[in-house]
Amino acid sequence: MSRVIDPRYLQPEIDYILESFETVLERYNNFGSELITESISMFGDNLVFLKDPTTDDVWAFCEGQFGFQIDPDIEIVIIWQDKINFIEFGEWLETPVKDAINLLESLQR
Repeated sequence: MSRVIDPRYLQPEIDYILESFETVLERYNNFGSELITESISMFGDNLVFLKDPTTDDVWAFCEGQFGFQIDPDIEIVIIWQDKINFIEFGEWLETPVKDAINLLESLQR
């Protein structure tokens, strides 16, 4: 199942770089940064963070459960649970980051 969640399999054309929690927290403080800190507190060591070296996006996945991408350029969060089921959170919502955090909280139960 993780092959469906892991962005390296969903988009193999990107040369992702593994990032530690500390590194992602140091480099990223844009739109959605609270999603990173909340997801670390919820899922801890089960999260894997990745960086696409051509963007400032944050990519993460929790083995066998979900993945997410934060795109600061267009201020959107995408959460997926498999290759075809994903949800986008953006400016059309009143609280897109909080809504994304709420979804991750529901996946934790």
